Amino acid sequence: QNSCRASIQTIIMSVTSFGAVFVDGDWHRSDSVIDVVNPATSTTCGMIDRAGSTEAERALTAAKNAGKQWESSEIAGREKAIQSYIRSLLENKGRIVDLLIEETGKVTSNAEYDFNMLIDCLQYHVEEAKRSYGAVIPSPDGSTLSYSRNVPVGVVVAVLTWNFPLLNLGYKLGPILATGSVLQQCSTGSLMLLLLPLFVARDVLCMRLIVLPHTLSS
Repeated sequence: QNSCRASIQTIIMSVTSFGAVFVDGDWHRSDSVIDVVNPATSTTCGMIDRAGSTEAERALTAAKNAGKQWESSEIAGREKAIQSYIRSLLENKGRIVDLLIEETGKVTSNAEYDFNMLIDCLQYHVEEAKRSYGAVIPSPDGSTLSYSRNVPVGVVVAVLTWNFPLLNLGYKLGPILATGSVLQQCSTGSLMLLLLPLFVARDVLCMRLIVLPHTLSS
């Protein structure tokens, strides 16, 4: 855990590029890179590796395997993991917001709104999942009762845009994690969306059970 946190801090302080694609808790090299350009200044603020079909298939397989453990967990356990993730994000809010401004060209107030929406969505959907009771359905003649039960859908592929990367992530990651599903994330070339999975605390939940990011080539 300590070595993981130390490596996270190193990345936070110096991130300008990712020399590999982060899939299934590990870094994998790809054959080409994408420049990340600040639209406000037209300057290149970093680079990320471009992922293709091989990385996508690897991420899908890992997500399916991870989902078996995550979907069988109770909401209390999922809440503990998600709250730990939230605490880690809040501890690093300043650097996250700075990087968000650098790669999107946002003003500070808009970047902070983007960040806060991610936190709000994670918290909101945990509480909503606690009240996901299903339904009791009487038969037409009233002789029997049937009930429905909400279950995880499995792997969810989410396409995330660059202009509100954290808000977009929150809208998808919040309900997906809280209900026991697994996210396979496809970004459009964002340093921020590759950085966020590194804040998952390994002592609570392995990274590969939370988010499997990669950038698909067109």
